[in-house]
Amino acid sequence: MIKVLIIINIILVLGQFFLSAERSTDGGRLSHIQSQLQSIQLANSDLGLKIYSQSSLIRITQLAQERHFVEAKLSAWTPPPVALKALP
Repeated sequence: MIKVLIIINIILVLGQFFLSAERSTDGGRLSHIQSQLQSIQLANSDLGLKIYSQSSLIRITQLAQERHFVEAKLSAWTPPPVALKALP
């Protein structure tokens, strides 16, 4: 009976050791993933700033002037007046 208890105890200790080792490697993986997430978020914010600067009206105006674009001349067109039909 004591031999069975010792074997069960050894199995449980080995199981606990295995689970502890597995959890410690999971912590390392989680730390690596978190650092990757932070670097991606930093790159994302940098790209957002570049998008804002490239799409600003000042930048677009400068590009248009460099490419010799001309401002459109708008003219308003008003339809001719329509006579109202006289009611009886």
